[in-house]
Amino acid sequence: HGLLLLKPSAMQYDAGARGNAWGQKSATIWAVGDSTVSPFNDKYYLPRQGYGEELFAAMNAAAPVTVRKNPQTDQVLSEDFEKIEFLRNGYIYHGSNVEKAPEFVSGIITVQDGASQLAVEALDIKDGMDILDLCAAPGGKSSYCAAIAKNTKVTACDIHPHKIELMKQNFARQNLGNITVKLSDATVAAAEFGNKFARVI
Repeated sequence: HGLLLLKPSAMQYDAGARGNAWGQKSATIWAVGDSTVSPFNDKYYLPRQGYGEELFAAMNAAAPVTVRKNPQTDQVLSEDFEKIEFLRNGYIYHGSNVEKAPEFVSGIITVQDGASQLAVEALDIKDGMDILDLCAAPGGKSSYCAAIAKNTKVTACDIHPHKIELMKQNFARQNLGNITVKLSDATVAAAEFGNKFARVI
């Protein structure tokens, strides 16, 4: 049997349809695997034979260690780092323990997944901007914002005291002095944050 993937946004519940099952509005049904029978007896999509096995193998495989290089340095990384084409400063680390890599110890690189890096790059940060990160821990996006431009001022907040300390250690390792770390609850409006920041994460 395959895996049936539905698009909930296109579905509506119909108590009289198919034995109190989900009734179809204009749903696209995606079937992954060798064979799947649609519960609605209508169109389904099978990308190609063997696609399901490839998908599940990828989901079960260990994710690569993705790191970000400090954009303020022009130091060349070792052969353990492979550049990721669609990221400005992203690399895949192929070594055994990234925390023992000289580049990590010296703060030149930090562990950060690609999606997190893209989120910061989409902000189009300019020199001199004030930036607020409301739920900052562990600090990847905050540190990237701070590293993009030296005159950028970043306020990194989190509600958990132990995470505040971890962020301080993280930022110190990366030699970032333009980040202020604050204990703050993002669900409570803070007057000090009003109309102050050019970007909010």
